[in-house]
Amino acid sequence: MTKLRTLRLYAWTLAVLVVVSPLLARTAYAQTGPAALVGEVTDSQKQVIPGAIVTATHVATAATKSTVTDERGTFRLSNMQPGMYTLKAELSGFKTAIVDRVSLQVDTVTRETVVLEVGGI
Repeated sequence: MTKLRTLRLYAWTLAVLVVVSPLLARTAYAQTGPAALVGEVTDSQKQVIPGAIVTATHVATAATKSTVTDERGTFRLSNMQPGMYTLKAELSGFKTAIVDRVSLQVDTVTRETVVLEVGGI
């Protein structure tokens, strides 16, 4: 009788693991997906600024990723690690702009507009 009870307990445990394991794996995967950061760089009159260098720095790891704005003043940084970032945009003839506390979430696209002021190097 005890062997039968033990066998049933093992069978029940195995059945629960078979059902629960895929759910746990899916949850773990969902928490590690990449994020993306998109946006535009403009001047104070809302005119787009092509050719600006945009750099995102992960606050916790100091990892950086950079790109250059296109002819429409837009940028895209893909496959980013989720977390808190500092965003910097710079171009000769403009003051460097810094946007603090840009939060990138798992499997989301975050949009930011950066405004550069004339002056400075």
